[in-house]
Amino acid sequence: MPSVSSNAARPVPQQERAARTRSLFLDTAEKLFVEVGYDATTMTAVAERANTSIGALYRWFPDKAALGSALMLRYSQEIEKHWAPVLAAAARVPTPEFAAMMIETTMDFFRERPAFFVLREAPIKRYRAPAARQNLREAFARAFRSRKAGPVARSRVRDRKRRNRHHERLSGWRCFCSP
Repeated sequence: MPSVSSNAARPVPQQERAARTRSLFLDTAEKLFVEVGYDATTMTAVAERANTSIGALYRWFPDKAALGSALMLRYSQEIEKHWAPVLAAAARVPTPEFAAMMIETTMDFFRERPAFFVLREAPIKRYRAPAARQNLREAFARAFRSRKAGPVARSRVRDRKRRNRHHERLSGWRCFCSP
């Protein structure tokens, strides 16, 4: 149940130790979400597994939903980093290879982060800034526009020419056979 009395706006870690503690909570929650599921994971279990106090956990996350949202934000940033080299290579590789690279990179990410699917089904708010979504869409659009025409694209041109010749022959037969 979401916390009503706690302040939803949490501080950003200023020191390395604080950042490590916050990251420890996210890593611990991620493992628990995979092991026991989102619903069965409790804030107390996260604090105990991280060997910290519950107060330290609540300092960074007011409730389990905030913890899940922070993990989803982390995942969205990580997957963009995974995609960056593939998007950069789009202009140099044929379309089928580009598509295979995108799929493989995405599957690798999901294998590394199995809690992603647990959190996709969890009743938490997911928020990404519209500008961040737009930037990613534009990166994909640039990648697809710049991709190199590969053997599949060339064979489509060949197939279109063959199909046009075939239609021309059929048209001739229709003229020949028509009364």
